[in-house]
Amino acid sequence: MRNFLILTIIATIAISSCGQENKSSNDRITTEIGTLESLETNEEQRSQDENHRKFLDDEYRYNDTNGKRITIQNSLPKGGLEYNGPNGEKYVYAVFWTRIINETNNPFELSIEIPSSGFAHGLTFDNYFKVFVSKKEMNIDKLSLLNYGLGSLNDILDNNLQKPSSLQKTIMPNNTDSFYVITLFNKGLGGTVRAGLNVKDGKLFYKLNNTVIPAGQVNIKNLQLENK
Repeated sequence: MRNFLILTIIATIAISSCGQENKSSNDRITTEIGTLESLETNEEQRSQDENHRKFLDDEYRYNDTNGKRITIQNSLPKGGLEYNGPNGEKYVYAVFWTRIINETNNPFELSIEIPSSGFAHGLTFDNYFKVFVSKKEMNIDKLSLLNYGLGSLNDILDNNLQKPSSLQKTIMPNNTDSFYVITLFNKGLGGTVRAGLNVKDGKLFYKLNNTVIPAGQVNIKNLQLENK
């Protein structure tokens, strides 16, 4: 009887020990899988950021009153081809995108409003451009495509060519959002074209080369531009 009890105790200890080893191994495997997934996510994020920067022209970084950052990134242009309006108007177009990164603790709200009238481009009164903001969301996977994957300009512009362009966006804390901007030129691009959105004193402005146009407002009024 005494020998039987001793054998039972030994067996119980052995089984318990194996269980602890298996649990430890399972925990280690789970931790390693989690680490690999985290590394893959970070690598994917780095790859996306690098892809964005290949097409990036300029970047504005602003700090709120708590020292938290809003970043506005503006792309290089794509396009340079002709768009024919519904009434026979002929334009040369360029497509841009703007990406906004909100690292503050508050939602960042944009209210973009751009009039339908043309804006002077160059030194002659009959040379002008128009600006349209597309409500179609820009997808990072389409950056290398024609016009950054915008799709048909006719579908977007034909019914809106003579209307003001508007867009409402709310970017939540620690989130990003991107959208397309289309520029139309009645007499061609006229050389290098650079364009982009920026903020000053709570107001939005869109700058195309040396021409700056009012473009709406934001909800965070005290953003301070970082030195570039």
